[in-house]
Amino acid sequence: MLQKKVVTVPQLSAAAERHSGRAGAPALRRLLDVVTGDSESIAERLFVELLTDAGVGGWVQQLQFGSWRLDFGWPELKVCVEIQGLAFHRAPGRLANDEAKANALERARWRRLGFTWHQLTDDPVRCIESVIEVLNQQADEVA
Repeated sequence: MLQKKVVTVPQLSAAAERHSGRAGAPALRRLLDVVTGDSESIAERLFVELLTDAGVGGWVQQLQFGSWRLDFGWPELKVCVEIQGLAFHRAPGRLANDEAKANALERARWRRLGFTWHQLTDDPVRCIESVIEVLNQQADEVA
């Protein structure tokens, strides 16, 4: 409903306060935490946990790149990770926008990795190993 602009975050927050003791209130509060934080999705929040648990640092969340934001970026190494959520990419123009961003990253010689929710939940070790591998490759090239 937020993506369709049926409700606003303040409206949802007010509803959560009014109905704090009802069934479903804790789930609504968790969703509001996602919406109001740096993470734009539960998948991004999971990725933060995976990075933290693996001891991977140096990333910036929602890094500005031209007219876009990168989900996660290591600007000094020119590496970014984009988390692909199904709900976000259902809107017609969003996939085209992501492709334009990917092309701009390529032209600027950035390394881009992309992960889906299923990849993050089904094979989190491989996702983090991929990130570490690319970060190490870029660090070697920068040095």
